Amino acid sequence: MLCPLSYEDARIPILANSRPGDYLTRADPHLPFFVYGTLLPGQPNYALWAGAVVALRPAELRDCRLYDLGHYPMLVPSVGNVARGLVVELARAGYREMVAALDYLEGVGAAVPGEPAYRRERRIARLADGHAVVAWVYLGEPSLVSGLPPLESDWKTYCRDRRHEVEAWWVGVGSITERPMRGP
Repeated sequence: MLCPLSYEDARIPILANSRPGDYLTRADPHLPFFVYGTLLPGQPNYALWAGAVVALRPAELRDCRLYDLGHYPMLVPSVGNVARGLVVELARAGYREMVAALDYLEGVGAAVPGEPAYRRERRIARLADGHAVVAWVYLGEPSLVSGLPPLESDWKTYCRDRRHEVEAWWVGVGSITERPMRGP
């Protein structure tokens, strides 16, 4: 199945057993990630980091809006809007290498013509239990979604009606996990 988790999936053991973290007071750079698309469980690129995932928690990110770029989403800053996804905590072992791999996947620092470029920023995400955490998030440039209608739901809900189309596309292009990694 190619659709990510959402709030109704909070009964899944890894979500139910996730421990709350106090990321707001940590001085180190080991932050969780707020994810909303192909890095979510059930999506093609989840395999890239599945072995490093320690906890998954439903969350919202304020002042952002989600757009469909064909077969994957882009989150862009947008005052007054809210995006839903998951806060994903990673193991400390191999954390820097995982961040480098994720940056490569998202094209951070590599604005390639014809491909959307993302940037990784620290943002405050609100967990479903109301706690706030500082997390990394990959944001796209608003100019890349100019003229596109925003999604009115999370990626999982949006994908439900387009499942076969999305699955066929991802099978055709494969995941980054099937391609050789290049160093940053």
